[in-house]
Amino acid sequence: METLTEQQPVREQVTTAVDARPLPWAAIGWFALLLIAAYFPILRKLVDQWMTDDDVSHGFFVPLVAG
Repeated sequence: METLTEQQPVREQVTTAVDARPLPWAAIGWFALLLIAAYFPILRKLVDQWMTDDDVSHGFFVPLVAG
């Protein structure tokens, strides 16, 4: 007669976050640098408008809240 544990199917090992590969920080850094370089002219105009226009001066807080 089989026991209860012998009747149970064997479960596959689940990969946890500890077993996962580390993040490729160099690739993430290059992507962030290229993204900033691509949008720099627009960002510069946005910051200038945020500094001079009182209606949109809250724009400095938007990235902080979104982050």
